[in-house]
Amino acid sequence: MAGLAPILVQEKLLLPSIGIAQEFISFKSVSFESEKFICVRENGAQPTVVIIDMSNPLAPARRQISADSALMCLDKKVIALKATVAGTSGDSLQVFNLDTKTKLKAYQMPENVEYWKWISPSALGLVTAASVYHWDVEGAGDPVKVFDRTPNLAGSQIISYRTSPDSKWSVLIGIAPGAPERPQLAKGLMQLYSFEQQKSQPLEAHAASFATVKFAGRDAASLVISFAQKTLKEGQIVSKLHVIELGGAAPGVVLATVNEATLVSFVAQQLNNVELALAIAKRGNLPGAEQLIGQQFERVFSEGRFKEAAELAAESPQGILRTREVVERLKSAPPQPGTKPPILIYLGVLLQKGKLNTWESAELARLVLGQNKKELLVNWWNEGKLECSEELADMMSAAGEKDLALKMYQLLGSSGKIIATLAEKGDFAGLAAYTGQTGQTLNWMQLLQSQMMTSPSGAVALAKMIVKQTPSPIDVGTISELFISRQMVREATSFLLEALAGDRPEQAPLQSKLLEINLISNPAVADAILAGGSLTHYDRPRIAQLCEKAGLYMRALQHYTELTDIKRTLANTHAIPPQELSEFFGTLSAEWALECLKELLVTNAAQNLQLVVNIAREYTEQLGSGKIIELLEAYNCYNGMYLYLGSRMAVSEDPEEHYKYIEAAARTGQLGERVKAFLMEAKLPDARPLINVCNRFDMVGDLTQYLFTNNMLRYIEGYVQKVNPAKTPQVVAALLDAEADDAFINNLILSVRSLLPVDALVEEVEKRNRLKLLLPFLEHLISEGSADPHVHNALGKIVIDTNNNPEHFLTTNPYYDSLVVGKYAEKRDPNLACVAYKRGHNDDALVECTNKHSLFKLQARYVVERSDPELWAKVLDEAENKHRRALIDQVVSTALPESRHPEQVSATVKAFMAARLESELIELLEKIVLQNSAFSNNANLQNLLILTAIKADRSRVKDYINRLDNFDCDTLLDPAVHVSVSQVLLEHLADLERAADFALKADEAPVWSELGHAQLEAGEVERTQPTVSAPASTQLRHSAHISPPPPHPKPPPLNHYPERRRILAVSGAIASHPRAPTNHTPDTPDPETCDPDPKRHTPPRRSAVPLPNPALRQTTPLKPPTLKPVTLTTETSNSIPQVSGAIASYLRSGDTTRYVSVTDKAKGSGCYDELVKYLLMVRKKVKDAKVDTELVYAYAKTANMTALEEFIAGTHQANLQACGDRAFDEGLYDAARVLFTHIPNYGRLASTLVKLRSFQAAVDAARKANSPKSWKEVAYACVEEREFRLAQLCGLNIIVNADDLEEVSDFYQRGGHFDELIALLESGIGLERAHMGIFTELGLMYAKYRHEKLAEHLKLFSARLNIPRLIRVCEEQQHWKELTFLYIAYDEFDNAAYCMMAHSPSAWEHVQFKDVAVRVSSGEVNEAVNALLVEEEDYEGLSHSIQSYDNFDQVALAAALERHELLEFRRVAAQVYKKNLRWRKAVELAKADGLFKDAMETTAQSGDSQLAEELTLGRSAAVWFGWSICRGPEDSAAARAAPSDPRVGGHPASSWPERACTPGLCPGWWMISEAGGGWEGWRAPWRANSPRSSVSAGGAVSVTPPHDAHDPRSVSVVCTVVRPRRTSVSCTSDPGPVSRARKATPRHPGRRGRTLGCLTPPV
Repeated sequence: MAGLAPILVQEKLLLPSIGIAQEFISFKSVSFESEKFICVRENGAQPTVVIIDMSNPLAPARRQISADSALMCLDKKVIALKATVAGTSGDSLQVFNLDTKTKLKAYQMPENVEYWKWISPSALGLVTAASVYHWDVEGAGDPVKVFDRTPNLAGSQIISYRTSPDSKWSVLIGIAPGAPERPQLAKGLMQLYSFEQQKSQPLEAHAASFATVKFAGRDAASLVISFAQKTLKEGQIVSKLHVIELGGAAPGVVLATVNEATLVSFVAQQLNNVELALAIAKRGNLPGAEQLIGQQFERVFSEGRFKEAAELAAESPQGILRTREVVERLKSAPPQPGTKPPILIYLGVLLQKGKLNTWESAELARLVLGQNKKELLVNWWNEGKLECSEELADMMSAAGEKDLALKMYQLLGSSGKIIATLAEKGDFAGLAAYTGQTGQTLNWMQLLQSQMMTSPSGAVALAKMIVKQTPSPIDVGTISELFISRQMVREATSFLLEALAGDRPEQAPLQSKLLEINLISNPAVADAILAGGSLTHYDRPRIAQLCEKAGLYMRALQHYTELTDIKRTLANTHAIPPQELSEFFGTLSAEWALECLKELLVTNAAQNLQLVVNIAREYTEQLGSGKIIELLEAYNCYNGMYLYLGSRMAVSEDPEEHYKYIEAAARTGQLGERVKAFLMEAKLPDARPLINVCNRFDMVGDLTQYLFTNNMLRYIEGYVQKVNPAKTPQVVAALLDAEADDAFINNLILSVRSLLPVDALVEEVEKRNRLKLLLPFLEHLISEGSADPHVHNALGKIVIDTNNNPEHFLTTNPYYDSLVVGKYAEKRDPNLACVAYKRGHNDDALVECTNKHSLFKLQARYVVERSDPELWAKVLDEAENKHRRALIDQVVSTALPESRHPEQVSATVKAFMAARLESELIELLEKIVLQNSAFSNNANLQNLLILTAIKADRSRVKDYINRLDNFDCDTLLDPAVHVSVSQVLLEHLADLERAADFALKADEAPVWSELGHAQLEAGEVERTQPTVSAPASTQLRHSAHISPPPPHPKPPPLNHYPERRRILAVSGAIASHPRAPTNHTPDTPDPETCDPDPKRHTPPRRSAVPLPNPALRQTTPLKPPTLKPVTLTTETSNSIPQVSGAIASYLRSGDTTRYVSVTDKAKGSGCYDELVKYLLMVRKKVKDAKVDTELVYAYAKTANMTALEEFIAGTHQANLQACGDRAFDEGLYDAARVLFTHIPNYGRLASTLVKLRSFQAAVDAARKANSPKSWKEVAYACVEEREFRLAQLCGLNIIVNADDLEEVSDFYQRGGHFDELIALLESGIGLERAHMGIFTELGLMYAKYRHEKLAEHLKLFSARLNIPRLIRVCEEQQHWKELTFLYIAYDEFDNAAYCMMAHSPSAWEHVQFKDVAVRVSSGEVNEAVNALLVEEEDYEGLSHSIQSYDNFDQVALAAALERHELLEFRRVAAQVYKKNLRWRKAVELAKADGLFKDAMETTAQSGDSQLAEELTLGRSAAVWFGWSICRGPEDSAAARAAPSDPRVGGHPASSWPERACTPGLCPGWWMISEAGGGWEGWRAPWRANSPRSSVSAGGAVSVTPPHDAHDPRSVSVVCTVVRPRRTSVSCTSDPGPVSRARKATPRHPGRRGRTLGCLTPPV
């Protein structure tokens, strides 16, 4: 079809291929005035003008010229330049002749030139804003104004200016923005000017041209102008082409138009040309063809050509067929095979022409949305091609395009749809604004329910907005029930979490409901809510049960308050984190904790033992070690007791604990080394305990050393004889190490005898080189008839060491292990090792030993005697045996001549033949046959010697025939040698020239085929070294047996000698042939039939076989020819004529049978031109893909690109991919480019273009391939060629794959292209697929090479960086400030602080350091901060610091603060002691400073009753209640001053203060103490240790002043204990001796001892 096109387009030049950058290829930079020159302006750092002569385009001329525009003349090297000069109002024009290098013209225009052009080879046309000038560059004068621009061209962009050939007319073309309804269609404007009449005509046109046309009937040619119009009419684009004749008889310009209303009907009726009328109507969108179009549509539709019908309806003029009826018919029409449905064709054509109407838009949307391509509809809407309708808007809304649907609803004014769409989008702010503007009232409940059905997330947002209104239209409970009733648990959770943020008591039911629904449906969410701690008023018992059911056992434990529930839950310890469970035990009382530990052991002791031990370790002080031990003993958990007490041994001084630990260790078998050391140090006279321990724990060596050192030899004997005889080898080893007496050791061994393991004993003794010591023991065992190999192995080793006739032992002893003893003997005497190996047939060991010690004669004898084919194959394999040559020499010279066994000779010969050792076989056979051995007269061996010489060394054949007399001629000669003349010439005479002459004369196809075969083989022979024919071993017959040699061999018969001449003749013919024949070799004799008896093997007589060549029928012996050495080559020049001649012969014969061989050998010889001809012939007869493939390859090798392109464009079966790969691998890149382009294989094409250095094209190919391999290959090549812009384009497609980023970075860095790599990465971070690796790698590059950019990069992208990698690099590059920033971003505040302190000159920032210092976890930093706070006397800051950060030496700080001069710092010391559970120290500090309140709080938290009693021992007393119920001042503690003392504590007796309690439930201590000679009582607050602590008891205290102010025993204290539902108990202290009265009540279960009662203060 391309050949039929009216215009042919051919690519002449690619500007990037000659170095023009892509950025300079534009209309502003490139000018193309004629087909002779191209001019390009490069506005780079150095402005350049590139001039390209199309007669030599690959050699562009570059000139450093700075100009705004440059135009080359039409036909010569003259250039016009235009530029704006500073200080002038217009453009400066200059014209230069590049050949003469002279300036032709120059002129300064008074105004700017908007457009200019060469209108002839000597004139320029200049267009300004108002006028048009002509400037003759060859004549004298300045530019001349020829006419002014018409008003229609005002403000337009000039795109063309032309003059007619006779220079009488000119036309100026411009373009302006299009109409508002279709702005993308530019408006074309034209001014036609007549120079003769000096008149202009404004027209609308986009392009115009002059031409000279010869009309019929006229003598002279006429000048015409053609111009094209494109206008918009009723939404349709109408294009017209006008052709008008200019000039003529009438003066002026004649313009003609048509009558559109009558044109179509006139053509159809008057001209009777219906087809032309239809074409005009369609093309011009003209009326008058309605009936014609309708008839044509019906005809096409009825014929089933629905595609044509759809196109006809869409293109109908005036839209006469754009009706619903037609659309419905097109929808129902079935599509033709391989085409789109008719309705899609119809709508597609309409889209190309203009805008669809409402129902067409809806129909198109329905079809496109059915294919899930809604983005197409969005684009068409944005382009203004769709008409809005409510149906279309509904479909877009259903497709998820809410924004577009909302726009359509707003255009249509659909209020209800607007509200629904805003709600579906979740734009409730917009919804409120819209309803406010329109004055509509929303039904929130209905809207919320609607959102729940359509958009759950929108429903949540709406619900949150509703409850934030004041007042809320719907309460929180109702909304939550709506969500829950619809099973929208996730949405209900999201809503309730925000609605219940206040955590108010009235929200308790909703809090419970929130937790309940999540514990049932999603326990993980409920766990997270509980962990947040934002809800506190829910139903805890109910939630505890649900937590247990949901598997949140830790949460259940935290909520349960009953012991039975807790114990039941603890059965699931496998699902509870051990650390959390251990912390939970810290909230229980001692009684409950022990019960729970007991439950753990009862449930699953094996699983929970470690957990119990860990809890016991952590809470020993609260639970008591004795009770823990009792608990573990009760359940026989001695392993747990061992682990628990082991951690207390370093701190405990309790003898009972130490005893229990030893007992547990003994019961669990954990004594071992420690007990052994103890027993040895004790030096007990009875060693049996030590023996038992050491025997149990396998410490025999230490035991023996100890007993021998302490002269306790009888215990050694008793141990090996009675306790453990199997340990005798270890005992003997220890005694030998201790240098014990040999007699004692021998007696000890003999006392055990057969009970000990001999192999272990020998091993231990052999390690110490004392084997001879065992000789008596071994001889004793052998005398008892022992056949144990270990015994005999040991005896053999001793015999070898003592050299006591070892050969006799090694050959006669049947029990020892040959391999073991041989290995032992090998280091001492290799010959003895070989004796042992030979006895055990250890072939590999013997060969290895003889090779190692060069005992090749011994090896040869052994191999010959073994006669094992596998052994022969192994030793004759040069790859396995590098000493093969030495072995062969010994076999030939010694081993085989010594042999008298035919089987050994036969096996040896067969082995040599199997190994293809022809030369060595000749050497071997000469030794046997020619040197008067026992097998000299063996006919088979003689035959074998002659045949082997014929194949391997023909120079010896004559000598063998003369010297041997018992060979078989019939075996050596081939009786079937009747061949044709050509075969004689080729195969026997090997005379290719005579054969070629004969073929030329005969000129028959078979003859040419035979010649071709021979020439082909001759070419192969000359091209490569001849290969030796298959060894005779391949023809062995394993049947006969070699007989012993006869005593006197008889000479051969006389008639045997003539046969020698025949053998010599054949061998001479063979020798004269360039290659030994391998296909007609006589049968090789079997060496196994080499019986030396000639009587049984006398060959039958046979006459000479007549030869076709008379020259060979001579009776005189032939002189053997001299054999020339054959040189091993891979390819010679001589092979080329032979292969070329063979192809020529095959072409004459038309023989294609050997096309595979011809192809292979032609390729090997490089005869590709001949191969092309041959393959073209073969291709006509053989349909084989291999032929086409090889033909393509041959075209590539001959660089015939034209033939290659024509071939692959046609029909073929070639494997183009394989050909392309071969061409690429062999450097045929032009051919590879053609093949890969045709396939297409863009990946390989990119690789090929890289080799051709076409980097721009390679980038385009890589873009099409879009594979990482192709991108990387092109990118790396561009980098190496410094094409960094192209490399960056490729690199951006590589680095988006994280796996390839590091490789690209390394490649750039290895080449030193750091700036280019940074530029690549900076572009990469802006990609849509940019990942963390790109940001990180850019940070690494900044750190290494652009430090000044690093800080900003880290701050901008810290969230997208791999911070650990950057930390390492910043540390290496010593960027301390940036390193500090990274440490802080990575929450490594310790390292940040260290970095700022260690590198303060560059990294220090005071404010930043203060922020970091309070967040570090390092003890040193915390101690430094605390020291600073102490120094500044900031006790409040110090208290906050130690409460928040506890990683410091707390005891040391407390010890320093307790001596501080300020009271508050001493209080802080008491706090630290209290925090570290040093209650007594904290109380002492508080008492020393008179801080009794602090002392009481500390004592209350300790739970230590003894400490509470000690607190009352001075001049004060205290009574501790759980909770006291106070009723007001009447129950308060009141003090009255004694009558004898008017003033007490600085207050008059009458004004003694009362510390009244507020009525209600008041927890606390009641403290009674001396105050200024009197006594007073007050209540101190009591703080519970845990949120569970509660004691339902209370009381009141009343104090009576003492009778004697100086006698505290006279104080009377009354304590009233109130117990719910029980009788109150009162106790009163009486003055007198020191006493204490206590009325105990039962302790509350589960709480640390809270004893309720009353105390009387002692003195």
